Amino acid sequence: MPEREVHDDNKASDDIELMESYDKLMETWTSIIKKTISREVSKKPDPNSALAEIEYWRARSAILSTLHQ
Repeated sequence: MPEREVHDDNKASDDIELMESYDKLMETWTSIIKKTISREVSKKPDPNSALAEIEYWRARSAILSTLHQ
């Protein structure tokens, strides 16, 4: 996050450098989220093991919870 604190939305939107730094952050976050979701979608649990299914969903929940936070 940018070092500066801006409490006025109008002033923040007029600050080109601040908006550019926010834009770069959003691009980075979007890329990370897309890669993570893509990686998770490609994973498949072992269909022959109930325990593997549980671990699959635990791991997926942990990763998605981390993204949410």
